[in-house]
Amino acid sequence: MDDTRFPPEIPGIIGGKTFREIFETLPKIIEFVASLWEEDKTTGVFKLFFVYVKNQLEVPDLKAAHEKRCCEFVKNKKQMASYMRKYVADNKINIV
Repeated sequence: MDDTRFPPEIPGIIGGKTFREIFETLPKIIEFVASLWEEDKTTGVFKLFFVYVKNQLEVPDLKAAHEKRCCEFVKNKKQMASYMRKYVADNKINIV
């Protein structure tokens, strides 16, 4: 499933990208999927992506690498989505 690709017609930053590319470079998207998506409410390529993300995060080394990317992503951010807050060492962050 690493090479499964979102159709290029999908707007935003995931259109045309492979699941692996998104997993390795877009920690905010991965955390959004892992934290907020529900399997029974997804279909098609989005359901495949949901399953891919959940399976990847069950592998300890891949999960650790993802968490490290999340920590780097939130560094020096003044505002962030609530699901990213757990990666912040300083609790003086505004949640959006």
